[in-house]
Amino acid sequence: MEKQSLNLGFSATIRNISLFDYLELLIMTKKNKTIEIRSNNLLGLIQLLKGKVIFSKTSSGKSGQEAFYEIMNWKAGTLKDIEHNIVLKKNIEDRGNLLLMAAEYIDNLKKDINTQKLNLNSAIKNENHEETNDCSFLSECSVLKNCRSEGVRNMWTKLYCKTKKQDECHRKLLFNQNKDVSEFLLPNGNFLE
Repeated sequence: MEKQSLNLGFSATIRNISLFDYLELLIMTKKNKTIEIRSNNLLGLIQLLKGKVIFSKTSSGKSGQEAFYEIMNWKAGTLKDIEHNIVLKKNIEDRGNLLLMAAEYIDNLKKDINTQKLNLNSAIKNENHEETNDCSFLSECSVLKNCRSEGVRNMWTKLYCKTKKQDECHRKLLFNQNKDVSEFLLPNGNFLE
């Protein structure tokens, strides 16, 4: 007679999900996970303990926060949870804003690479005297009030509430149409658990 696995839950193959979205889910649900990430001929490993990233390493020899940033900058690949019951030696101090810091790091890399393009866009912006105001719903936005992690709350604010991207915010679009807005609806259209 075969032994039945006592692990409960589902397995899935999911396409077109960003590593940011997947990690955000693991962080928000405070999971313990070890994840293997492959991109082209590169391999990375990230371990979370109670929703905090505690370890990261790449096949290129990077470790800690530097490895985490490199992995988060990979454009495409595969990721999978691996069976790993050992807590690896901590090489990252995650204070709840690591994803936001990775996003800022990647943005800065893109800025360095595209300096001329950014300077041109900046010149055009100054010429048109465009300024971005905070979202008019910022002070009453329940999703920001319900967000348990200050880092995640800051990430949403920086990505949507204080940029031109606020016009793409699903919450704001529904508010402007006088429709009911779930207090758990995130700006990108997903729902907070």
